[in-house]
Amino acid sequence: MGEASYIQGIFLDHIFFNEDNGFSIGTVLVTEHQCNEEQFKKAYKTVDEKVVDQLGLDSSETHYKMTVSGYFPKLVPQKNYRFTGQLIEHPKYGWQFQANAYDSVSVRGKSSLVHYLSSDIFEGIGQKTAERIVETLGENAVDVILRNRQSLDEVPKLSKKLADKLYATLVDQQGTEQVLAPLYGYDLSPRLVMKIFKKYQYQALEMIQENPYRLIDDIEGIGFIKADELAKRLGVSNDDPRRIRAALLYVIDQIAIQKGHTYVYHKQLLQSALQYLNQKSNQLLDYSQIEGQIEELIKKKKIYIEGDFLFIPLLVNSEKGIAQSILRLQEEVSKSETDIQDSLNHLKEELAINYSPEQEEAIKMALTQPVSIITGGPGTGKTTVVQGILKAYAHLHNVTLDPNKYATSEKPFPIALAAPTGRAAKRMTETTGLKASTIHRLLGYGVDGVFQHDEFSQLEYDLIIIDESSMLDTLLAYQLFQSIKTGAQVILVGDDNQLPSVGPGQVLKDLIESHAIPLTRLLTVHRQAQDSSIISLAHAVKNHQLPPDLREKKPDRLYVESSHQKIPAYLKQIVSNAISKGYTANDVQVLVPMYRGDCGIDSLNLMLQEIFNPPDEENKREMVFGQRVFRIGDKVLQLANQPETGVMNGDVGEVIGISYKNENEDKEEKLIACFDTKEVTYKKGDLQNLTHAYCVSVHKSQGSEYPIVILPMTHAYHVMLQKKLIYTAITRAKKSLIIIGEYSAFDKGVKNEGEERQTTLRLRFDLQKEQTLKENPFADYFKEHDIPFDYLDEEQLEGITPYDFMD
Repeated sequence: MGEASYIQGIFLDHIFFNEDNGFSIGTVLVTEHQCNEEQFKKAYKTVDEKVVDQLGLDSSETHYKMTVSGYFPKLVPQKNYRFTGQLIEHPKYGWQFQANAYDSVSVRGKSSLVHYLSSDIFEGIGQKTAERIVETLGENAVDVILRNRQSLDEVPKLSKKLADKLYATLVDQQGTEQVLAPLYGYDLSPRLVMKIFKKYQYQALEMIQENPYRLIDDIEGIGFIKADELAKRLGVSNDDPRRIRAALLYVIDQIAIQKGHTYVYHKQLLQSALQYLNQKSNQLLDYSQIEGQIEELIKKKKIYIEGDFLFIPLLVNSEKGIAQSILRLQEEVSKSETDIQDSLNHLKEELAINYSPEQEEAIKMALTQPVSIITGGPGTGKTTVVQGILKAYAHLHNVTLDPNKYATSEKPFPIALAAPTGRAAKRMTETTGLKASTIHRLLGYGVDGVFQHDEFSQLEYDLIIIDESSMLDTLLAYQLFQSIKTGAQVILVGDDNQLPSVGPGQVLKDLIESHAIPLTRLLTVHRQAQDSSIISLAHAVKNHQLPPDLREKKPDRLYVESSHQKIPAYLKQIVSNAISKGYTANDVQVLVPMYRGDCGIDSLNLMLQEIFNPPDEENKREMVFGQRVFRIGDKVLQLANQPETGVMNGDVGEVIGISYKNENEDKEEKLIACFDTKEVTYKKGDLQNLTHAYCVSVHKSQGSEYPIVILPMTHAYHVMLQKKLIYTAITRAKKSLIIIGEYSAFDKGVKNEGEERQTTLRLRFDLQKEQTLKENPFADYFKEHDIPFDYLDEEQLEGITPYDFMD
């Protein structure tokens, strides 16, 4: 790594520029520098004589150019810039100057000025016009024009329209730099500087100075601590109300994201907020200073209060909305049990199948009730029940299960199958023979982040089956249930012993515990699954136990005792052995609960990539992005929803192509990944949403099954070692499960129930419990008289008369 340094010179051209985030790579003709001389000699290249002549530089001297990378707006060719940062050696592209800030340098010298003013940035200004401007206004022409627009009136043959356009462009260029220079001075990273400028444009400084804490909501990557550091530089005091309110909102949001809670207790919020507010602070705040700001946020409806529960309004409204939508769906009259029994008898006779009593009860209940839940562990026949429901429903309603028959019909296919992830939807398609989709796709999730379907534009389906419903979070469940029309039947299928959703809430668990929805719990492990030691292990873990034969080698299960330090070596040996037997990266999945550490996801992915897909300079192209090297043939994981390409968070694909700059007339590198049959092109800046998938988190694996699962188990994962996580990981294995690690860590995790999520969804169905929560005492009156002001409290109504509500 080079020392802090700078280079200054004429910007020549862009090698790469990302319009979305401002990441740039370009070349600069260096006229001045302060760098490590040894590194500088390695980094520079000689400038071509033609370029020297074009710039009007002294051809008797040798001129040097250098590659510069960083985050800044599109720079102007042939303009002078000063970059501060450091020289680094890129693993693939060699030496370059990595800039963390930049500033423009006034263009001086007649030749440089003419080239600058006649560049593409100034529309309509050719070389002759640029020469007249410089001859008239001198070598300080840019400064002269910016100080006085009227100076351009002195330039011969320059129309007023062209002069106005020239002045506006100069002001625009100067304005950008006047905004960016102070932002760099706040010690923000170049990437964040560009995000801020892209969001606020020329109002960036004004917006930040007015309230630096707005960045927490507006700019991805800025939390309270970063915003607070900036606020301190701007002179915001420790007890500033804006600071306290920002900490409170940040904390309540983080608790929802990190712990999955939909509410916090008053004391919980106070204690957590104080930790943030008093961190690295000489002026310590106390509870009384924070209490007042909680009340202020409640008044402003930024925090919602029920008794001692404090909510983010979006989450409490979603919980209420889920309950309201389900109660609306349940108002529809149940179907005739006699007709359903007839259809079920017909089905058993036609297919020559015998359902167990609990399976038969599950099918009848699902077809009878408007909303129902079917839950059960591995081997209990959930798939068989879903198949039976579909066939019996088709017979009962005289529906064909061939969607193609509806292609020319005005009436759409009445059945929708969906799951939270693409992998789970694909499995649903394979087991039912009907096309299933993700819930996001079912609801028409768009590029703009808006769902096409909601309470005002509901789905047309008559039967909706949602698989892997333990993965449903509060926000997605609310969107789903409000989008289902009254009269439709909804069936939730899932295993409530699995991990709850990544997002806030525990929807399936709460719906079951509410006792508001008819439930069938499948308990019997069927004959074909009874011989599976993977399934028997899963059921033992569910009961907080490890089976006595865990260390015994089974046809489908292997336990390898290993210290933490030896896990990578054992893993390498097992994976290499699997490859020698013909297994591929798609057959073998390593599951780990944490990203950091030598047994973490990031480290293991590096090792596994070298085994599954080693480098081959002649036959495998590569693309470097940060610390990751993507290679053709790599197994990759999508990390964020990308509705414009149809690829969603958690989808797994394979890198099938990499194109380098200037190939096929491309001006930048691109990577192509295939997700099932869908090919998606990534620009280099988009690769932040892509990672390797040889090793993934247990959460990311949910909804998927793999022929072979390898599960490392070490005390280093202690924070994440919980029963539901281990149970979920085990049940991902379809044919073989290999556990490597420390028995004591495994045993400890199985006995750890984990932290209970704080939610109120189950209470929303119980009127008696609901009344224990604070609510508007006039709510019933308002509802009866259709008055839309039930959200107003007495303090807001103070001094208001009925006449204030009249036109």
